[in-house]
Amino acid sequence: MNFSQFSVRSLLWQWRIVFIATPMVSAVIILIRFLGLLQPLELFAYDVFVSQKFIESQDERIVIVGIGEQDVEKIGTALISDEIYANLLEKLLEQEPSAIALDIDRDVPILPGTDKLEDIFKSSERIIGIEKMVGNTRERRVKPNPILKANNQIGFNDVILDEDNKIRRALIALPEQKAFSLGMYSALLYLADENINLTVTEENNYWQLKDIIFTPLESNDGGYANADSGGYQILLNYRGNSEHFATVSLFDVLDDQLPSNWGKDKIICVP
Repeated sequence: MNFSQFSVRSLLWQWRIVFIATPMVSAVIILIRFLGLLQPLELFAYDVFVSQKFIESQDERIVIVGIGEQDVEKIGTALISDEIYANLLEKLLEQEPSAIALDIDRDVPILPGTDKLEDIFKSSERIIGIEKMVGNTRERRVKPNPILKANNQIGFNDVILDEDNKIRRALIALPEQKAFSLGMYSALLYLADENINLTVTEENNYWQLKDIIFTPLESNDGGYANADSGGYQILLNYRGNSEHFATVSLFDVLDDQLPSNWGKDKIICVP
């Protein structure tokens, strides 16, 4: 045995524990992650990162019409009639917005004003209603407005809760049902006015808007382990709290208390 052979054997012997322990430790870590035991810690780290990222400026492309306590007191009831919604939509349509997103769960008429509201639904392509599509039980499904449904002006408002009841993912589409989320539908209408339309990449059929490619979230991406990745999901990019969007009140709109063209070419959300 020459010196070089002896040196190699000696080195291997000295490092034998490392050579045995390294693959064992790696296998244990892979197994732990596969079982999802690291998911809470990884998602916590992700939350910390998101909370410390640069705060973005207010998004001027979106306006929220909020219905607050003062509005309810003025109406006299929390049950808002179809007439009030019809009058509101008339005022909003005068602004010539890109989209009006009605995030309102209601599948029965509330008199008066039902006929007027239905006429407005029939006459405008900019109004989007909602439907709850995920879930098979009656308690979890909400029927959409039949007029908006017939005109394909419906987006779903389902959200995905992680195991700790936090929302980190956005379900932007259900391809099998040929349905967009309310937010995605509204954004597509807005972008269409900017001559930006949804396309599909040739390589992997990912959705693309101009230079932005939406890579769908897979079940083991990021801190997730065996997560439900059904539909077309992406990670949310939180802009901040509600103050990052301009908010006006119901009666600010109805009583013409706002500047002219305050909603022109914008997405107006009515929650």
